[in-house]
Amino acid sequence: MCEAFSFLGVDAEHIGGAGDTDVLLKTQDALVFLGSRAVGILQEVPGSGEACCLAMSPETARRRLSALAEAFGSTTEFVE
Repeated sequence: MCEAFSFLGVDAEHIGGAGDTDVLLKTQDALVFLGSRAVGILQEVPGSGEACCLAMSPETARRRLSALAEAFGSTTEFVE
């Protein structure tokens, strides 16, 4: 399993399953956010056709997300 998917807590085999477009869309949104220049947690694997991986250690990624959440006044509770 790609580290990016395990970091997100998503089973890569489940994504794109029949009738589960909501999971696919949420996963795509998360990947776009995490790969944005502002966040920089994910990077594209060169020559992979859009596969991605962590651009840093999982611990550093967690700290970066925690810092972003704190900077924007977020709590640890996530709203869907």
